[in-house]
Amino acid sequence: MDILQESIEVYERLRNQCYHVAVDNGEEFTFKFLPENYHHLAGFQHLIDFQNISDYQKKDQFYGRVKRKQIDANYVQRSSYYHTIAERLNTFATIERIVSEGAGKIIVEYDKTKLSSEIDAKYYLYDRYGSTLMGSVTYHILFIGCRRNSYFPATYVVEHSNIYIREQALLNCKITHLPK
Repeated sequence: MDILQESIEVYERLRNQCYHVAVDNGEEFTFKFLPENYHHLAGFQHLIDFQNISDYQKKDQFYGRVKRKQIDANYVQRSSYYHTIAERLNTFATIERIVSEGAGKIIVEYDKTKLSSEIDAKYYLYDRYGSTLMGSVTYHILFIGCRRNSYFPATYVVEHSNIYIREQALLNCKITHLPK
């Protein structure tokens, strides 16, 4: 199975749930993974030499085309920018662990003014691998956006430094899965 179809399998599992997040600051919100969110989460906007993919106007239709195998990994991997999304696609299943049920999850009240980032999000959930003391750490971050009081998965980032963690407000939260 190619990497795109593997990511679609993960995404289908994510789409079968609704995610309720209770943040320790008293805020609560719910979000779902919709077909139109997949394009940005997987990073296809970075394949700028393949404008038929990076600038795809109807993101939900893009998801359907990948799901029906009309766009496959062999084609996408020919992009000279594929390396910018390869790790994201290869670790896409980590999103399931990030949004798994339980208490004591870490969420960050994201303030993009504290770093030079264009990511527009209110919160993010993350999972850390490795050790900062040993010099090998990887953060898998699911940014949660908010428009008109509606929350959504905005983007997924794999980062090998703590740039998105530094000077941010860390909060605990509890994630509960609800039927869709």
